[in-house]
Amino acid sequence: MKQIEHPSEAKLNALYRLGQQLILLHDEEAIAATVLEIAEGVLDFGDSEFLLVDEANQELFVGAHRGELHVARDLRLSLDGDEGITVAAARSGQPVYAANVADEPRYVDAGFAAASELAVPVETEGRLLGVINVESRQREAYTSAEVKLLSILASQAALALENARHHAQERDQMEQLATINRIARRITATLDVRETLDGIVEAAYELIPCALAEISLWDEGSQTLTLQALRCEPERAFPIGKTYRPGEGYTGWLVRHAEPLLVSDTEVREDIQPDLLPGELPFASYLGVPLIASDELIGTLVLVRDEGESFDEDDLALLESLGAQAAVAIRNASLYEEVTRRHRELVALNAVAAATNRALRLEALLDDAVARVVSCIEADGGGIRLLDPATGTLSLSVTQGLSEAYVAQVNNLHLGEGIVGDVALTGEPTLLADMREDPRTPSEILAPLKEEGIRSFAVVPLRSQKEVIGTLGVVSKTRGAFGPADVDLLTAMGHQIGIAIANAKLRQEAVDAERLAAVGQVAASVAHELRSPLGGIMRSAEFLARPELSASTRRKLSDAIVAMCRRLINTSQELLDYTRGGRMALRRALCSLPDFLEEVLEVLRVDFSDRGIGVETEWGYQGRIRMDPDRMAQVVYNIAANARDAMPHGGQLTVSTERVGETVELRFTDTGPGVREELRARIFEPFVSYGKREGAGLGLAIAERIVEEHSGSIDLENPEAGGARFIVRLPLGQAASGEGPS
Repeated sequence: MKQIEHPSEAKLNALYRLGQQLILLHDEEAIAATVLEIAEGVLDFGDSEFLLVDEANQELFVGAHRGELHVARDLRLSLDGDEGITVAAARSGQPVYAANVADEPRYVDAGFAAASELAVPVETEGRLLGVINVESRQREAYTSAEVKLLSILASQAALALENARHHAQERDQMEQLATINRIARRITATLDVRETLDGIVEAAYELIPCALAEISLWDEGSQTLTLQALRCEPERAFPIGKTYRPGEGYTGWLVRHAEPLLVSDTEVREDIQPDLLPGELPFASYLGVPLIASDELIGTLVLVRDEGESFDEDDLALLESLGAQAAVAIRNASLYEEVTRRHRELVALNAVAAATNRALRLEALLDDAVARVVSCIEADGGGIRLLDPATGTLSLSVTQGLSEAYVAQVNNLHLGEGIVGDVALTGEPTLLADMREDPRTPSEILAPLKEEGIRSFAVVPLRSQKEVIGTLGVVSKTRGAFGPADVDLLTAMGHQIGIAIANAKLRQEAVDAERLAAVGQVAASVAHELRSPLGGIMRSAEFLARPELSASTRRKLSDAIVAMCRRLINTSQELLDYTRGGRMALRRALCSLPDFLEEVLEVLRVDFSDRGIGVETEWGYQGRIRMDPDRMAQVVYNIAANARDAMPHGGQLTVSTERVGETVELRFTDTGPGVREELRARIFEPFVSYGKREGAGLGLAIAERIVEEHSGSIDLENPEAGGARFIVRLPLGQAASGEGPS
């Protein structure tokens, strides 16, 4: 060995200057390559490597290479081995110099024909960071001064590596903070619970790579967890909405202790073991945090990894940070959802109350109520069944969102039959996650249920006082769509609907009573109406008895008697029609609407022509409609008679049809003076007339009743051009789908 004890000052200065350059580097492999480049400037070697330490696996791996030997980049040397100059230097923490490798038993031939080898450990504060190894084809190639030079270079390399690692840690921490801030903004950007939960598991999956990330929410009342959000590999998929007890495993420990849990290796942890659910796959490493907001447990956030990977304390710190923000985000979204739901329920209850308190006919009232209930509950369909106490039959009165084929198969049930029959019998609400799985569902309707796609079902009783008078139900095509809160809301709505049904029946009874009480008023009106024509008939008859009258005079008197008799007949018929109690017996048939109207108008045209009134028609709708033609002819006669009497000096009546959605409109427009504003609201009341000189004032009241018996409506408008327009609306759905009640 050459006897040079100290490095030259020039080389030392060069090393220090180069060392300052190393400090500026932040990549470990770049530092290793630069170190070997510097070493080549101060040492003579044929081959060199800078090996870095893999602390997790306790191995050395090639960080940089320089020289003649082709070194595999994936070369790894175990620090537990006993062979090799490099490993010896790493384990001893001291330079190892083999001046003649032939005399060194620890030498391992790596393919380079070395005569001497020098390995210097790269350490800081007793912690091994790597080894610098140089080889030469010459024996005793390095002096003690050169060993010292390489040791100085190793010290500078250690400082550079430590600085780079600190820089990398700071960079990673900054990136993690930036990621956490970005994730926090993302999961708090929405107040939708579902979006919040999905965003949290996506964030956890992104922040801490894993095989599965899941959130389950805690129900204190039932002491259960429900899986609400999941991000995982396909084979680990598990049903969202699955409710389970936390058990005695890791997640149970989270719930009981309300503290984070890190299990790096499930094979090593002995005090608690995994408690897998049926169908859940095993895992090798577990990381979970309780989600706590305002000192209240609201759920768990759990990650798992498969064999070969494990979570560490850094992962736990990250998940705790995410979990704290996730708990607040879930609580805020849940509170917002609850407030929104309460507001929607109040609005819906007010809307149902307003609809049911209107003086509508019962069918229209129920139809409006069901539409509002289905919308508020966010159901796919629903319906009301009314109970016939005499037969014990529950019949569907109105439906929403259900096909005609399905309704036809489930239309009538008996008290105590099936799910709905039980509700009507016991007066207790029922909530089903899946109708198809309930044993009370009759086997004969399983096929219709599948065809309709119905899964969830909620049904409540309708009451009048304490008596059950029917049921209110909603359905969904999604399994488990309804919850206890929906049943509570449905019950509240059902209470209002039950009261409305009772009120509607009371109103009908009052109307019937008023109709009977009106007989006296009608009698007085009829007496007045009959006195004048009867007197005229008597006088005309007396004149006819005189022999001196001419034939023309006799003819005029005869025509007058006939006209006055017709007037008496019409008045009597109006009285008879209006005072009949109960519902009209309708004889429905499919009729061509234009043909029907042309036939009726042809009779009217003669009388109208004599009075100087023209009749025009405009058929926008030329299809068929199901109705009672005799009754509807009476509607046309009564409306046309009012138009005739409103135009004593002539004018025009235009009759038109037009389809509007699922209804057809019959419009009767005259060119008379129109209806005074103070009479418009009362025009369909009995004994109210406008410009009419004959009759008891019942024509429009009777027309309205006939139209309503056809499930239609009649309204009055005053067009801007003048005159009056009566609009009769009849449903096309009923017209095309069969008989209504009769």
